[in-house]
Amino acid sequence: MAHSTLSDFVGERVRLYAPEINEVLAVRT
Repeated sequence: MAHSTLSDFVGERVRLYAPEINEVLAVRT
């Protein structure tokens, strides 16, 4: 249960920050 909730939480964060992460990776590459 806790693991599932944590996975959902991480999934939401990934979807929210994906554009920023991609931008940072593009700059670093």
